[in-house]
Amino acid sequence: MITIPTIAFATLGCKTNQAETMQLLSQLSGELAVVPFEAGADIYVINSCTVTHAADRQSRQLIRRAHRANPRANILVTGCAVDYAAKDIQAIPGVHYVAPNSQKDQIASIIASWYGLDLSCRERPVAPAGIVTAGGQPAGQETGKGPAIPAGLVNTRAWLKISEGCNNHCAFCVIPRVRGPERSKPASELVERAIALSEAGYREIVLTGTNIGNYGCAGLSGLGSGARRGANRGSTLALLLHRLLETVPLVWRWRIGSLEPIDFPEALCELFSHPKLCPHIHLCLQSGSDRILQRMRRRYN
Repeated sequence: MITIPTIAFATLGCKTNQAETMQLLSQLSGELAVVPFEAGADIYVINSCTVTHAADRQSRQLIRRAHRANPRANILVTGCAVDYAAKDIQAIPGVHYVAPNSQKDQIASIIASWYGLDLSCRERPVAPAGIVTAGGQPAGQETGKGPAIPAGLVNTRAWLKISEGCNNHCAFCVIPRVRGPERSKPASELVERAIALSEAGYREIVLTGTNIGNYGCAGLSGLGSGARRGANRGSTLALLLHRLLETVPLVWRWRIGSLEPIDFPEALCELFSHPKLCPHIHLCLQSGSDRILQRMRRRYN
């Protein structure tokens, strides 16, 4: 009898981390058995956060929990805590590998090399929780091999990561250091990913990223040069969203992740009249004081 290696995931922090973990799940669940975090897995992937002291502490606690659950497990730690303090993370007992954010796209291949897995087949997103297949099984709980995916790991909505990094360098924020400069994913790649998510059964998609209001300003988006600083900030985000609304018909609802107050050109505001774009906005408002905002190096008053 062939024993299938087991893998467990834990994710802290932002929706960008959640989107990246789901990408890994899509890549690995066909070859590995996904199990609950407390189950004593062969492999643990901990996607860490360092935006607060509490997040740092929770990241380290998760590593120690994984090591207690299975002292022989291969623990791979990634995320912003690694970029901020890689040596400290590596020194925690049980940590087998640390992968900075720049290596997240390689994690599936790294794990596959440990066990001789074949990941050459096309990646297929895991179906959302609550979708039932013709055979009567919850599609969101299926994997290519092994037991069902643990409840709670797969959501009913999908996150679509459209950009990475930030150029703002606000006084209080470590994100530019751990995520690097702004890079935008090509629009064609995002449309392809959204179509794959919709075909897997997702009917709601959230656009996420480190600084999505600046989408297209740094790096080629494939949508022209609509994004500019000043009055037209966010205009390339509007172009991307318009393209997704028109070319991914199976998705019923779209949401926009966190935006800054200066990221609302007229083109983006007008899109909220579209019946598929949820009238929901998460604004980053750190203070109501101009003096404090200036000291924080925020770009609005």
